[in-house]
This record gives sequence, structure tokens and C-alpha cells, in this order.
Amino acid sequence: MIKVRNFWLALAMGCAFSVGTISCDEEDDEDGPKQEENKTPEESTPSIDIWSSEDSTVIVKLEDLQAIGLTTDTLVDLGLSVKWANFNVGASKCYEYGNYYQWGETDTTDNYVPESCRTYALPISELKEQGIIGADSLLTAKYDAATVNWGAKYRMPSRIEIEELMNNTESKWLIIEMPDSSSVSGRITKSNKNGKSVFFPVAGIRNYSEIADVGHGGYCWSASAYEYGRNAWLLHFNSKGFSCYHLARRYGKSVRPVSGF
Repeated sequence: MIKVRNFWLALAMGCAFSVGTISCDEEDDEDGPKQEENKTPEESTPSIDIWSSEDSTVIVKLEDLQAIGLTTDTLVDLGLSVKWANFNVGASKCYEYGNYYQWGETDTTDNYVPESCRTYALPISELKEQGIIGADSLLTAKYDAATVNWGAKYRMPSRIEIEELMNNTESKWLIIEMPDSSSVSGRITKSNKNGKSVFFPVAGIRNYSEIADVGHGGYCWSASAYEYGRNAWLLHFNSKGFSCYHLARRYGKSVRPVSGF
């Protein structure tokens, strides 16, 4: 386990480092989430190397996120077919959980029951007939929580794009120590294409009025309907790694947008 208290302590402990510039420029775009003004200093930010060690768990303080390669940009180019958002719908920072959505719903609810999920009991044929999914079995824009909440530039990833992320990145379990002595856990990924990173917090899952698995399991919906039954594909992650499988559409899960622009 790597535990980084701050950059200078890491240096004293003999951690390898290099000096690099972290870009925090935002694209001018009317769509997308609203973020707080970026307070990043213009001088170069020291880099803490968390990847050369074989340790699968890394502990850092909140102020060290940029030093380990995380930015405040809305979108991160990992060198893949799409750019991945830096945070979930309903969040404004990578370590915030954000909102929970049933599959095909674009608003949150207080009670995640079958009756509040319009897609729950519908077979693939009916989803297509109602225009909820297209011929490609992906949610159409009207039913895509990323598109509706962030704008036309963004959408939920397909199952193929989730698998592309999994197959072209390495990842570690990251524990972020917050100033109030709490912590946020999740997986930090590093692209094998260009070395850039994104973080996925383990926000858990909403079932009825309860929330479960917070700090242990993360679930991000894809736009892809499962071929059989009442499920949809998703990205799942925990301390062991990433996986792509399917769960019932009625559960409330995180939405991590992508953009092809």
C-alpha cells in the first residue's frame, strides 16, 4: 500500500518524481456541468508517481490529486474512441458521488422502485417500438441521463466503450483522505495510450429508499440494453478491479458521460 501524505513527505521517503504541467483549461461550451473557478497555480505542479509500485492500493490527501495526475477538466482524452468525463452527472468534482438514475430515466427519485422506472418491464422489442432505444440497442437522446442533464455534446457510454476503457487502462484502488478526516474510495485509471487518468468513486447503488455498497462498490450505467430480460449493461468496480456486466434497470446507479466531440 502506498500512502502519500504530501509531495514533500513523499520526496523524503524516496518516491520518484518529475515536474510536469497539469492543464486545467476548460473548453468554451454552453453545455455541460457548471464548475467552480479553477484555483490551480500557473507554476508547474510536482508529479507523484503512484504507478511504478506494485501496490494495488494508494492513499493520498485531497490536495495531492493533481500531483498524481487527476485534473479538473470536464473531459479527459485517454486516447480512446471517446473522451471520458472527469466526474459523474450531479457532481462537480471527481471525488463526488453525484446523482443516481434508473436506466432510461433522466431525473432522480426518492424511491427506486420498479414503478418509477419506465423501462423496467419492457422487452427489447418494446424499447425499440417506443423509441427508448435505437436499432443499435442504445438509449436515444431523450432517455439518456447524460445528454438530458449535460447537453447534446454528452451521452452515456456504450458497452463497447466501457470495454475499451477496461482493456486500455491500468487501475489502482485509491483512497482520498478529506480535510474533515473522512475518506472517499474508488478506482483511478491510467491510460495505456497517453498516461492520462480519471477517477471513479464507489458511490454504491440505490434500491428503494436505501443506498448500499457506498465505499465498496461503484456502478456506472451504460446506454446499452441487455439482450435478455429487464437488465442493462454497466461498469462495475471495487477494490479488486473493473468489470462489465448487467443489472436490473430499476436500480439507481451513477452516470459517467462520454463525448465524441
